[in-house]
Amino acid sequence: MTGNWLAYLAKTFGVLLPIYGGVFAVVYAMQGRRGEKWRSVMEDLIHPIPILGAARRALALSRLAAALEALISAGVTIIEAWELAAAASGSSMLKRVVLGWKPRVLADKRPPRKSAVHDSFPNCL
Repeated sequence: MTGNWLAYLAKTFGVLLPIYGGVFAVVYAMQGRRGEKWRSVMEDLIHPIPILGAARRALALSRLAAALEALISAGVTIIEAWELAAAASGSSMLKRVVLGWKPRVLADKRPPRKSAVHDSFPNCL
């Protein structure tokens, strides 16, 4: 031990401060008060990051499922429930996919088959 605590603090904070700054910037940018386009860009940037991207997708999908179940249980029509649940998911990708189904469903056609479902949803749909 050299007792040089200033060098220790400089070295430690030299590594931690940029990491904390980056995390703070991402959290700030992903807040719901930002515009849809901004959140979409941030979602596209986070998507390929191994753990963070998968966790973000799982969180958005769980929000979608919970909101969809609550809305259907409350008696909301299925088309409205899907739209509202997609908005509640916080994912612009899921919202785009779900809103893309609406014209097809309203045209009295069947919803997309399992093979046609977008990659944003797991294979269990």
